Amino acid sequence: MKETLKKVMRRAWEIKKENIKNIFSICLKMAWAEIKETTKKVKTKFNDFRFEGFELKRKSNKYFSTTSRINNNESKIIVNVADEHLLETKYGYALILDKNHVVFVKDWQVSANFYGNEVVLDKKYFNVKEWGNFNNFAEMKENLTWESWLNTAIAQQNKEVRWAK
Repeated sequence: MKETLKKVMRRAWEIKKENIKNIFSICLKMAWAEIKETTKKVKTKFNDFRFEGFELKRKSNKYFSTTSRINNNESKIIVNVADEHLLETKYGYALILDKNHVVFVKDWQVSANFYGNEVVLDKKYFNVKEWGNFNNFAEMKENLTWESWLNTAIAQQNKEVRWAK
């Protein structure tokens, strides 16, 4: 927030210096409009990256939705997981795969909402790490591969994805 205010004030003074007769309050309004527009563009570009290959629809002001859980080239999937499979960490989340294995994901890859926990997984960054000891889980070597999670996404294909913004 402070960084945004600095940008707005800096831009407002730049506009003011362009023509000394400009009224500063109008310069502020113009600066806010410019910053707001660039923020929208960045957000749109980020969602294009996050949901690349998915046909995303705006469901409401709070949710995106898509009927497909697998993108066009099967490099990204969206899976629905239970609460006990997600562990919040300092830098995001750990998706618990079995007793000793996790995949670390960023918080922007997880949507925990009323409809459940949706996780976007990217094949490129699907790195299984041996971390922790989760006694609630059995040792399941088949859960440690991308293909098994792809099959999970295929099995969940009939369930609509609802992603909180």
